[in-house]
Amino acid sequence: MSEPVDYDHERRLLERRRLAQAPLDEAGEGQSEGFELAERDLIDHASHGDGHNTQPIIRDGRAEAERDLGADTYGEADQERPCDLGREG
Repeated sequence: MSEPVDYDHERRLLERRRLAQAPLDEAGEGQSEGFELAERDLIDHASHGDGHNTQPIIRDGRAEAERDLGADTYGEADQERPCDLGREG
């Protein structure tokens, strides 16, 4: 014959579980101030999940590499003044 079910014991057990769960519910159960969402956004951005890829970077880099650097004009170098060398003059 089976033992009778102790419904009072079941009720107390459920109440203890509910009380133990209460702090987690109040604290957001690990959802601390949206850090998980920020981490997900960071991963999405780093993996270019938003549809952007490296093609613009490669295209711009190629244009820079093909540019004629001889056409650039450079200024004269700065001259040191005697006071910079430790001599008064």
